[in-house]
Amino acid sequence: MPPPYGVSTRPDGAIALSSQDTGSNAKANRDEAITQALLLGGLLGLPLSMFGLVFSQTAIGLLGAEYGVIQSDAAYLKIIMFVAPASIVTLVGARAIQGTGDTRTAMFVNGFANILNILGSITLAFGLGPFPELSIVGIAIASATSDVGAACYTLA
Repeated sequence: MPPPYGVSTRPDGAIALSSQDTGSNAKANRDEAITQALLLGGLLGLPLSMFGLVFSQTAIGLLGAEYGVIQSDAAYLKIIMFVAPASIVTLVGARAIQGTGDTRTAMFVNGFANILNILGSITLAFGLGPFPELSIVGIAIASATSDVGAACYTLA
């Protein structure tokens, strides 16, 4: 069953709906459509997250990787897939914000997340300062942290 009229979980649908409602000065309708899109995006990200948590080793193994690679990559994938709903919320939210005519906020959120990811990846991968060297798991933690941070900023 498709979502109700005016509800879209695709980022391009969120930008279209928020743009139309902003243009017609239907702010209450716009806010409701954006809220529903964000909620559905987060909820529909849960099965994707569960798939990644359960089948990460199998999925990587299908690509023909060796056992050692499967183990390290599966650890990375599990951490990233755990926060998949946050990534989807960020994508949908950024497009919805852009649809209102505010492209700077979406760019700021993306820049914030990228800087956080870069600094966290370097710090946790190599164990700089008081942080332990976590290699690929550290990179996954930094990416997951930046995804959740971007989603929280988008929802604020």
